[in-house]
Amino acid sequence: MLNKVRTALVYPAGLIKYRNDGYFKAFLYIFFFAMIMALVPFLMVMQFDGIPQAARNEIREAYTPPDTRCEIIDATLDCDASDTRFDVLAVDGGVFTIDTHDTFDASHYGGMIYHVVIHESNTYLLFLGTVLTEKPISELHEDVHNIRFDYDEVNAGDFYRAWFTAADQEIIALRTPWAISVGIFTAFSNFILFNIFVLLNTFLTRMRLKPVPFKQMYVMMTYAATLLYIVLIFHELLSIVVEISFFIFIIILFVAFRQMNRLAMELQRRIYRQ
Repeated sequence: MLNKVRTALVYPAGLIKYRNDGYFKAFLYIFFFAMIMALVPFLMVMQFDGIPQAARNEIREAYTPPDTRCEIIDATLDCDASDTRFDVLAVDGGVFTIDTHDTFDASHYGGMIYHVVIHESNTYLLFLGTVLTEKPISELHEDVHNIRFDYDEVNAGDFYRAWFTAADQEIIALRTPWAISVGIFTAFSNFILFNIFVLLNTFLTRMRLKPVPFKQMYVMMTYAATLLYIVLIFHELLSIVVEISFFIFIIILFVAFRQMNRLAMELQRRIYRQ
């Protein structure tokens, strides 16, 4: 594999000798770089130690108290209103709901967003109408075992502090499986993204070089795109600490695609020489 990486970076035309590799080898090659790129979000989740201050400010601004008395007493929800749902918080990708119905109905919480629901003495985390986790309120941080949702400005600070503490505790407890799921999803997403680049270039190149079989062209373009994978990986890494100019990113991508074009030019030269 290292020989292929070195050849792709230094002399792309030399990748022709690998043209008879099977699809499986090509897929593994792409997936290797896809996994490396997925390490970035995986490590970011593993390093999570609390909700960022910017997110806390956004949550405070978005929160809407219920218009009637509603509180948790001894780890059990108690509200004046019954058979209703209060969406007290809606932010990008998530909704926090107080559900006072007698029976909990998970199908109500559909859509491509996460739902955190408090119902009677339990909390639920749902996605696409499916319960991901269910936990008694009594197992959450003790600060939320007795708390009012219809707070006033006097105790607003204590209210948010209690919920942020509980949320941090639960997220950190789920950090490892969360990071693994994010890593796996990102790896497969990157695999698809890289394949789109390779397939697009394979089809475009075969329009000019039809004598080359599709399989051979796909395999060679998979290896020739090595610099592209590396550029995207470094862009992902650097974007964590510094904002990269879009113009500079496009220039680097152009250089990466130029490596693929060098292979295409060598193939064209050999075909016409014959």
